[in-house]
Amino acid sequence: MRISSSGASCLLFLLYRPGSQQASSLFFDDLARTYEFLTNQLSPIVLVGDAYVRLDRPTDPSALRFNDLVKSFALRQHVTGATHILGGTL
Repeated sequence: MRISSSGASCLLFLLYRPGSQQASSLFFDDLARTYEFLTNQLSPIVLVGDAYVRLDRPTDPSALRFNDLVKSFALRQHVTGATHILGGTL
């Protein structure tokens, strides 16, 4: 979704992946293609939602792949604290 106000705009991308299964290669491939499309739009991107990837576990393969995608597209993770009622950053 594009949000515009007072001549400025950004792209809002809502991501939700159910946490009932481990994040698959297909999920990360689709996410990379989506990031590529969004970054070609030449507007700031705000990514919100829940990918159910345990970002508080830096050696977790899914966390590594997610963080690699964030870095490769020059995105930045702003959430650093617990996001789950039982702790952990998803």
